[in-house]
Amino acid sequence: MGSALGAGAAEARSSGKAVVGAGIKAVAVKSEGQQAVLALHRMRAQLVKFRTAQSNGLRGLLTEYGEVRAVLTHSKEPPEWAKRIAERRPRKVAIVALANKTARTWALSAHERAYQPGWYMSRPA
Repeated sequence: MGSALGAGAAEARSSGKAVVGAGIKAVAVKSEGQQAVLALHRMRAQLVKFRTAQSNGLRGLLTEYGEVRAVLTHSKEPPEWAKRIAERRPRKVAIVALANKTARTWALSAHERAYQPGWYMSRPA
């Protein structure tokens, strides 16, 4: 009978360690201000990931319609407006401007619309 009691006590000790979390390190309790700062850092990290994903997606879509960069860097005679913007802005900004113009031109032709200089898309009510 003594060995059964000894085994029960050992079992109780091991299950007690499991409940307490043997091997799990303690974490300091954070104040409300610390939790708010950590939440802001997590949100900013998510924003950076989202913006990076959007940029990569846009780059992929633009590549599907043809390498836009080639117009500014490899063409013998880029359009006059492209030369002007390349003189005023960094190369990547000029490339994105050309990509936007290409996308707008494609959208107009895809929807069979004529260019309207003063047209702005209205916001949903």
